[in-house]
Amino acid sequence: METVAVYGQTPCDRERLRSRLGMHWVLPATTSDQIVIEEASGCIYLHVAGPNVRTDDWLGDHALFIDYSGGGLALVKKILYLIADDPSLVVDTDFAAVMPGDRIAERIRSEPDWDWRTASSD
Repeated sequence: METVAVYGQTPCDRERLRSRLGMHWVLPATTSDQIVIEEASGCIYLHVAGPNVRTDDWLGDHALFIDYSGGGLALVKKILYLIADDPSLVVDTDFAAVMPGDRIAERIRSEPDWDWRTASSD
């Protein structure tokens, strides 16, 4: 499993996030606090971290973690494009790319084949 983190200064509203994602995917009911999205390319698990998540000050006090397997990269990019296009968010791909949400959305838009696992964040 690989993880992308989206950090912000305000809490992520899980139900609002679920509603927004539900406009694009059928989301199965879960018994946990995670949101699950499935496509042929992979399965993604989103976890909204509580307010006690410890991050660097510049990242923000709240986090959303997106767990995926290698085949789920295309799905993660679709999700980030929908939810992270905001300069007040910071996206950490857990590889070389750490950038504001609007920059990562623009990179996904302009380079649809971009794979942050093998390319630099420049």
